[in-house]
Amino acid sequence: MENRKSSICPCCGQTVKVYKRSIRSNMVFMMRKLVVKFKNQPMRVNEIDERTRVSSDFTKLMYWGLITPYENETYFVNETGLSFLRGECKVVEYKYVFNKKVQVEPVGTKNRMISVDDIKWSKIDKQKILEESIEYAEHISKIKAGYLQQDLAGACGI
Repeated sequence: MENRKSSICPCCGQTVKVYKRSIRSNMVFMMRKLVVKFKNQPMRVNEIDERTRVSSDFTKLMYWGLITPYENETYFVNETGLSFLRGECKVVEYKYVFNKKVQVEPVGTKNRMISVDDIKWSKIDKQKILEESIEYAEHISKIKAGYLQQDLAGACGI
């Protein structure tokens, strides 16, 4: 079966195809959002982002071993995924998928290793995401510091 072309299964008559998948910017955006906004707690995909297209792509990150399914259809970013987000490791650019299972790479294919910096950021501005992630982390730190001061003040009777 050749990539980009479908075939008909001789047994059941179903149209079958091997898909060439790559990591896209919206998938990395969802990983960052899960780590930064939700503290990497296992979440359902639609709780991370309601947009269907973004959500359905997120689970494909399992093909690269960047996210791990948890219980009740929840996911979290694993250590490999965290390393990838930090730019500390690379993964293969493409995965070949048939029937939701990763297949052996077709003979003669060149599949380079990529880092998070190699992801094409078409509609999403990478710098803006990074800045928002830093701003959000700083905002959370300020809130936590404020609660800590209130707790200390309350404990001291101030």
